[in-house]
Amino acid sequence: MRDDEGFLSAIKASPTEDLPRLIYADYLDDRGDHARAEFIRIGCARARQPENYSLRRRLAERELELLADHQAEWELPYQPATLVRFDRGFVSAIEIEAAGFVRQYVTMLAAGPLPAITLRNAWEVIDDLVKLPPDLPVRELDLSDNSLMNADLDGLLSAAWFAGLQSLNLARNRLTSPVARRLAHLRLQHLVLDSNDIGCVGVTAFAAPGSLPRLRRLSLVETDLRSAGLTALVNDTALPELEVIDLRKNPLGGSGFRALLTAARPRRWKKLILRRVDCTTEQVDRLIDALNGIVVFEKSS
Repeated sequence: MRDDEGFLSAIKASPTEDLPRLIYADYLDDRGDHARAEFIRIGCARARQPENYSLRRRLAERELELLADHQAEWELPYQPATLVRFDRGFVSAIEIEAAGFVRQYVTMLAAGPLPAITLRNAWEVIDDLVKLPPDLPVRELDLSDNSLMNADLDGLLSAAWFAGLQSLNLARNRLTSPVARRLAHLRLQHLVLDSNDIGCVGVTAFAAPGSLPRLRRLSLVETDLRSAGLTALVNDTALPELEVIDLRKNPLGGSGFRALLTAARPRRWKKLILRRVDCTTEQVDRLIDALNGIVVFEKSS
């Protein structure tokens, strides 16, 4: 057993808490690793400061200085990642070839909490990804731009470790409506399906009672949603925990907007994102009046 394994286990068990990280920083100081100890303490302190606060900026500057001196060493367990981000003293997000992740995940697990993971070329190693351990603690997974088809995702959804996901990004793949029924059983809090042909049939599957029971954020940009799908989503039984939904680049039509105006459900959301270009001027004005403080009209992109 490594000398620091107990400290790292405590951090993994409580990833949102600072105390286990600060205790580990004390241990590192005792071992003479003063730079890493300072990096952890500064990261935790910076995260507690308000945005645009002068102390936060000074802490961020010191973080960057330490990282510039030790980046290669601290990123080593996450190679061959092409992008590595740190937060509160530990790696918080990586972008990596899927084959590289399959080879290196054990080393990553030994280094600290498993970060948010963006996989590239996942289609090349689907079978290997499916065979990863059932208790693999991946919580945030980005599979966008992987040219995945329904059969590819069906394979991944059969992996036991997929059941632990909290956030899943599937944007800009080649998925169609049947995938929605397979996703509906997951206990995700955040799901992105932008630029897939999900359509009304798929969205209606999400609206079925019991589907995605913990989902808080849903992005359906350019998914050919249309009015029938929107009518299903605004039903009171659909997605009971949903707070934020992005519906840009969808041909909702007059009946879709009427559903938004007349249903009670949208008024309980915290944020509804649309594009002005997808609406008439009258529709924009009426939505603003009806959903004041909830509807947000983003730019066309």
